[in-house]
Amino acid sequence: MTTDEQNTIDKAARNIGALKTPQIKTFRKVIKANDRAQIDSLGNFFYVKEATDPILYQMDNDRELPFDVGTGINSRGFGMFERLTLINPWSHDVTIEVYIGLGEIIDNRFTLVPSHTFTLPVSDAPSVAIGQVAIPGVFVGGVLAAGEHVDFPGVFPLPLTTRKALYVSNKHPNDYITLYDEAGTPILAIEPKSSSQYPLTGFVRVSNDGGNPIACAISEIVYKRPV
Repeated sequence: MTTDEQNTIDKAARNIGALKTPQIKTFRKVIKANDRAQIDSLGNFFYVKEATDPILYQMDNDRELPFDVGTGINSRGFGMFERLTLINPWSHDVTIEVYIGLGEIIDNRFTLVPSHTFTLPVSDAPSVAIGQVAIPGVFVGGVLAAGEHVDFPGVFPLPLTTRKALYVSNKHPNDYITLYDEAGTPILAIEPKSSSQYPLTGFVRVSNDGGNPIACAISEIVYKRPV
């Protein structure tokens, strides 16, 4: 058995043992403008108790995702992380208090938005359109090369939040454009000389599976946090 294999087994054993004893740790940090901080703590969940602004959170080497007060991730014991990285995309300092632990936490506060004692008005979130930029050898001048694809991870820097829809206009007279999910499963075929707006928030791949270049327009419609 190699050293790496033994380390993997030892880590799994520690994680299984830790799950038998639920525990929660509280961390309070001030993340400087356009800076990041790291918390080394074993957990299967984290929960944002307080935050002056939403920031990006990254478990180990996973994707950076935005979370606000009263939100977080809980794997229900099916996944563990050892490091939580906090990324502040704002041009000012952000103070946060986050729970990290093993088990589960339920927050029963009436309001999860700090420094407010009144009902917040309900309004539609504004959205913006983001056109696909050129990618050499793949997508140049509005043309998707034969056999190539463009991936859209669905993760955006604040104040952008989540994707409302992906818009694709297929200008080719004969060939199809296909959308795939993260598992590689086709989810939509866009017919020649037609357009489609697909409401998908997560990962999506726009692919030209044929042998001809396809002239097309690709853009994301993304919700923007009100200022």
